[in-house]
Amino acid sequence: MDDANPTKFFIYCLSTKAKYILQKNEDCNKDFLERLYKEKKLKDKFINHCLFILDIYFYFLSQLEVGATLHFLTQQDLIGYDFFPEELPDAYIAVETKDGTDKYFLELFDDYQNKQSPGSIRFSTRKYINYSGDGSWEANTNNSPFPAILFVLPNERRRQFANHYGHAKLVKTWEDISLFLTTQDMIRFSKSGQNIWQKVE
Repeated sequence: MDDANPTKFFIYCLSTKAKYILQKNEDCNKDFLERLYKEKKLKDKFINHCLFILDIYFYFLSQLEVGATLHFLTQQDLIGYDFFPEELPDAYIAVETKDGTDKYFLELFDDYQNKQSPGSIRFSTRKYINYSGDGSWEANTNNSPFPAILFVLPNERRRQFANHYGHAKLVKTWEDISLFLTTQDMIRFSKSGQNIWQKVE
C-alpha cells in the first residue's frame, strides 16, 4: 500500500524491458507490447478508469450462471471493428447462456475526460439513439437485436439525471432501445444475484 495514502494500493505496470522478453511469446499481442513505452506516463484518472472497468468485469463474472460464458471486450479490443459507434463504448459485453446471448454496450461515467458531466451523459444517450437508427449494427450482425445499453454513473444524483434525460429522449424515438442505469457504488457493493440495474422507461 501507499504510505502516503494507506487506503490506496500500489499499481504496478510492466517496464519497457518487458517488451523484449514478452515479444518472444507468440501468444502476446504485439500492439499491447508497443503501448508499454507509454504506461508509466499515464495519469491517475485514466488508471482509475481502467481499474473500475476491471471491477465491472469482475461483477459480470460474479453474476454468471453455471454453464454461461462471458465475453468482455474493452475499447482496445474493439479497435478495427468499423461498425461500432465512432466513439467506442468502454466495453462490449456478451453473455452466452443455454437460452441465447445477451449483448450490451457499457459506458462508465467518471472523472476521466470529464465524463461524469451532464453533457457527457446527454451526448452518450444521443449517440446510441443515432447509432441504433443508422442501421450499422443490424447490417453487420445479420439483423441481430440491438444490444442493451448500460450506463454506470458516479453517484445517485447523476443516475437520476440520466434517468430523466434518457426517458425524455427515448419516448421521442421509434428505435427499440433498452437503457439500464446503475452507480459505481452499486457495482462495488453488489451481492450475488442482486439486480442493480434500473431500466429507463
